[in-house]
Amino acid sequence: MWLPRMLRRKAAAVTERRITVRELASALAGSETKSGIFITSQEALRVSAFFACARVLANGIATPRIRIMRERDDGRGFEPVHNHPIARLLKRPNPWQTSFEFRQMMEAHLVIYGNAYAFINRVDGEAVELLPLLTPQVSVEQRSDYTLVYRVTNLAGKNFVLPAENLLHLRDMTLDGFRGSDTVKLAREVLALSIGLEESQATLHANGGRPAGILSSELPGVTAQTIEAVRQAWQTAFSGARRNGVAVMDAGFKFTAMAMTAVDAQHLETRRFQIEEVCRYMNVFPQMIMHTVNTTTFASAEAFFVAHDHHTMAPRRRLWEEKIDAALLDGPGGALEARFEWQPMLYMSARDRAMLARTEIELGAITRNEYREATGRPPLPGLDEPLTPLNMDRGKRNDDEKNEDQFA
Repeated sequence: MWLPRMLRRKAAAVTERRITVRELASALAGSETKSGIFITSQEALRVSAFFACARVLANGIATPRIRIMRERDDGRGFEPVHNHPIARLLKRPNPWQTSFEFRQMMEAHLVIYGNAYAFINRVDGEAVELLPLLTPQVSVEQRSDYTLVYRVTNLAGKNFVLPAENLLHLRDMTLDGFRGSDTVKLAREVLALSIGLEESQATLHANGGRPAGILSSELPGVTAQTIEAVRQAWQTAFSGARRNGVAVMDAGFKFTAMAMTAVDAQHLETRRFQIEEVCRYMNVFPQMIMHTVNTTTFASAEAFFVAHDHHTMAPRRRLWEEKIDAALLDGPGGALEARFEWQPMLYMSARDRAMLARTEIELGAITRNEYREATGRPPLPGLDEPLTPLNMDRGKRNDDEKNEDQFA
């Protein structure tokens, strides 16, 4: 296989470094929080708001097609390149993943870990495969000459070094310039509190939606074994779904219910607030994860989806486009660019889409076949030329008539 061979060729450049106790604890148990809950990436995905935000972002990157565009010779805009090798590579990055699956996985890693890596398999200098790597198994370091080196740990625990030109490295917001910030570590307190609230609410419902109480007896001579037996019998008989049974007290025991505290009563409101906190970290509108709020100020659904695309998805698409340009095409300033297909008409109602299409076609901004292509329809003969507005056509005819009169 090409990957083991390549990794073996680079193995001689590996230098060993001892892992610290803090790094080992973080890798095994996750990041410690003030609530006492250790947060790992898998624990973070237990938070429904975090998982939903990650899915929204991953699907938003995986859904639109990516096209390779070439700048026109006259410098006026770009036109698509249909048979470019990188276009085929982005359509099928490797034998077992579709373009959607590859981009969804890479974006999910980028959202959760702050970094996403794919090995670029080149044959005779041409990229033929993109193989996603598990982010926890890759580390990046910057040398004194500012070049980057990547260390990959395989399943056997061996480390290998890969040069930067052999990796597609997507990094989220970075503070050091070469490594993306770990979202789970940054949001660990918010995520831990969300998990703690859910577990606390589950415990409360296991007790019949009531806080715990006290079993007490005024009779002398009650042994510790008797107390434990009564406690277990009470919990078995009256917790969870059996909370509405009839209690018969003996041995002088009586049950005193504890009053619900203000913290218990505010569980629902606090959990709502935690959803919004997670959304702030993820830069996702709460409405996108089915969280309805009463402070929505958008005039229409169209305005809301445009805001989501502009503030949330557009920066992430730009990150992908520039990384593809740098790693797979001719780099910044070159004639080729990777672009996501973005169609604002998708966010409009059927009536608004029809009005926009009619206006652009009548103005000659787009051809009728371009509109058919945008709506997934095949082209028709005779519809490739832009229409000319009647008033502009009339003015042109008047000028032609004046010129003819001058030479008559």
